[in-house]
Amino acid sequence: MNFRRALILTLVLCLLLAATATQGQAQAGASDCFQRLGAIGIICRVSGAGPTIEIQGISPDSVGHLLLRVSQFQVDAARPAGLVASTPDGRVTVRVWNNGHVTVSMGPSPEGKLHHVTLEHNLSGRVIETVDSAAPSPVVSDTVVSDPVDAGAGRGVVVYRRNAQPDGSVVHVVRPGEFLGAIARAYRIRQQEIINFNGLTNRNLLQVGQELLIQPARPVLPEACQAWEPVVHVVRRGENVTRIARQFNVHPESLAIRNGLPHRGRLIHAGHSLVIPDVWARDGEVASLPTDCTPVGAIVHVVRAGHTLSAIALAYGVEPAAVVERNRLQGGGRWLWPGQRLVIRDAPAEEAEGDPASSGG
Repeated sequence: MNFRRALILTLVLCLLLAATATQGQAQAGASDCFQRLGAIGIICRVSGAGPTIEIQGISPDSVGHLLLRVSQFQVDAARPAGLVASTPDGRVTVRVWNNGHVTVSMGPSPEGKLHHVTLEHNLSGRVIETVDSAAPSPVVSDTVVSDPVDAGAGRGVVVYRRNAQPDGSVVHVVRPGEFLGAIARAYRIRQQEIINFNGLTNRNLLQVGQELLIQPARPVLPEACQAWEPVVHVVRRGENVTRIARQFNVHPESLAIRNGLPHRGRLIHAGHSLVIPDVWARDGEVASLPTDCTPVGAIVHVVRAGHTLSAIALAYGVEPAAVVERNRLQGGGRWLWPGQRLVIRDAPAEEAEGDPASSGG
C-alpha cells in the first residue's frame, strides 16, 4: 500500500513539473516580441506546433494583457481571403489576403491612429509593410444608417452603410472585417463601380479607415441658382434605359454614361435612382436651366468597358477634340481603357487657385 501511494505521489509530482515546464516554455515563446502595433500593442511569436502570434497590450491600461491569439491553422481556414479573428470590440483584427499576406490591425489609438502590420505569406513571415493612418471622424447620427446590413454572404460580415452627404455623394469608411464584395452588396452596386470610382489596383487590399467613394456628388450650380436641382428618376418595374431616355429627350448612352451604369444600362432594376443628364427642375417642375447657371467645378469621367470617345463627349455635351486636347490622348482618343480617368472640364481658375492639391502642395 505504501509503495502504491508513493508511486501515485511520484506520478502527480511528475505531471506538475511537466505542466510547469510547458507553461514556462509558452511564456518564453510569447516573449519573442518582434513588432510594435502603434502605441497600443505589440506582436509576439509563440513557440509550439505551428506558427502562432499573440497581440499583447502595451498601453498603460493594458500592459502585458493578451488581446488576441491567432494560429496558422486559423489563417489557413480563412483562406483564400477574409477575416481570421478579431477581439469582441473589433479594435484588433487579423486578415488574410488573396496574395497570401496576413495583416494585423489595431486602432484607433489614444492619438486617433489606426495601425496595420503585414506579414509575408504566413504568421512566421517577415514584416513587409507597416501603415499608420488617421482614424475616421466620429460618425454622427444623421450620416450613417441606423440598421447595419448583413452583407457577408454567410461570412458574418456586417456593413454600416452611410447616407448621402449634402452634395449627394456617398463615402463609405471601411470598418474591421469588411471586404469589397460585402460593401458592394450593402450598397447594391457592382464591385467594379467601386474599383473605378476609387482607382483601386487591388480589390483584396482594403485598409481599416479607408474612405471609398460609393456615389459621386451631384452637379453643383452657382449660389444664385440654388433653387434649381437636377432631375432624379427612380426606375419603375418594366422600365429600361431607352424608355427613360425617350421620356426626358436624352440619348440612352448619355444616360448610362453619366450615371456610371455598366453594359450601357442594360442591368438597371426597379428602385435604381438615375440622374437625368442636363435636365433640371425648379419647384418640382422640369424647366430649361438659365444660361448663367452653368454647373461649376471640375468633371472627371472614369472610362468603363465599351465607352468610346464620341459617346463620352456626347454625354457631357463637349467636342471630342476638346477631350483629346485636355487629356493629351494619343491616337486621337481611339484607345481608351477601363479605369482611365478623363478630365471633361477643369475647375474654374479661382477655385483651382484655392485648392492646395492643384498646385502640387
